[in-house]
Amino acid sequence: MSGEPNSDRSPRSGQSPSKRDKKLLRDIIEKGLQKEFKTGIAKVESIINVWRQRQIDDGDIYRQLNEAIHEHDKYIARKYEQMNASTYAQIVAAQLADQLIEETDLEELSEDMKVQIIQWSYAWKNA
Repeated sequence: MSGEPNSDRSPRSGQSPSKRDKKLLRDIIEKGLQKEFKTGIAKVESIINVWRQRQIDDGDIYRQLNEAIHEHDKYIARKYEQMNASTYAQIVAAQLADQLIEETDLEELSEDMKVQIIQWSYAWKNA
């Protein structure tokens, strides 16, 4: 995924977030992460719906559920594993590129931080 902050195309330069921006960035990250969780739950729900409609073997469905959750957990871990104050802005930019958050979620950030995140997000979307 091009929007992953740990990818080789990840911008590493830029301003360090202020204390206020760090708090806001953590809140924004949490909002995007909640959408990531919702996506995982929707995958599980679709597998359960197939099971209910077709009465497929319980063991097969159980394995599919386990695999879906495991794969989604691995995806989230890769995307957020190196999260710390120095990567908050990159993670938010990746979430913006992935449409997990919107530019309006950045409104309370300092202008410089907002511009930096939007620029990174645009670069990842067009990479």
